[in-house]
Amino acid sequence: MSSDAAIRSGIDGPETTSPQVDVEELRDKVRDVYRQVADAPDGEFHFEMGRELAEKLGYAPEALELLPVEAVESFAGVGHHLDLARLGGGERVLDAGSGSGMDTFLAAALVGRSGSVVGLDMTDEQLAKARALRDRHGVDDVTFEHGFLEEAPFPDRSFDVVISNGVINLTPDKGTVFRELARVLRPGGRLAISDIVCETALTEQIKCDTSLWAACIGGAAQRDAYRACIDEAGMTDRGGAREPRPTASCRARRRAPAATSASRACRSWRSSGADGPATSTPPRPDLRARPEGGNGHAPFPPHADRNAAPCCWSRRFC
Repeated sequence: MSSDAAIRSGIDGPETTSPQVDVEELRDKVRDVYRQVADAPDGEFHFEMGRELAEKLGYAPEALELLPVEAVESFAGVGHHLDLARLGGGERVLDAGSGSGMDTFLAAALVGRSGSVVGLDMTDEQLAKARALRDRHGVDDVTFEHGFLEEAPFPDRSFDVVISNGVINLTPDKGTVFRELARVLRPGGRLAISDIVCETALTEQIKCDTSLWAACIGGAAQRDAYRACIDEAGMTDRGGAREPRPTASCRARRRAPAATSASRACRSWRSSGADGPATSTPPRPDLRARPEGGNGHAPFPPHADRNAAPCCWSRRFC
């Protein structure tokens, strides 16, 4: 069943699909936003971007120094989870929603030349920028493919690890997304993600507004329902969580004050089945971020309401 058909039928329930969201309209609006992220990163956006954001989220400054400046300036993630992914030499990695490639290039450094990383994105301008940076810097073990998370264009069991940063919230049918990610993982493979979730379900008015989806608010699922989608896809929570932290800014909240329960989250899971053989090839060079305050993130502001402010939650699933 296509993602569009699944959304219209609502078979997965109100928390995992959005029956009244027009999929193509949503994709067009998301592409419009991220086209500008790729082509004009110095423009005005409703979210933070670039190196300052990456360092706030826990990326090591020395790691960012080794990356293409243009990839870092178009970074628009919501968390840092590469340490949770525990990438090793020789592993095959999928970056689901790779944008201009910052996390993709970092992952390539961690798996080494014996490994490989594939970035998947639906925005042509992001793909063009990432491919140009790859070619310019000679990163020959990285590829960037066009496609949708609901219909990943890869054979079963293609990857050891899947990573994703702030993208799954933009998809209307999260159940299908997680089933696809589980399908392309080998048995015992790992999923490490950062994303936006909610403590309580958003109103139908917010969930049906494609502009708020593109603003990373309308698609934020209730956290327990989000995790249920992952469980149903056959993956097991492996802990290593970073609990919710607030976002520094989100101008779109002015349009939807009821959406202030949205949270940013990062975590890791493991797919069902036995672990694959351990890899021993050392990565080039080690770019794992150094934790700040024990969790890789800036402290939670003392004035913030944890149940009301956008925040980041990190998990690893396998």
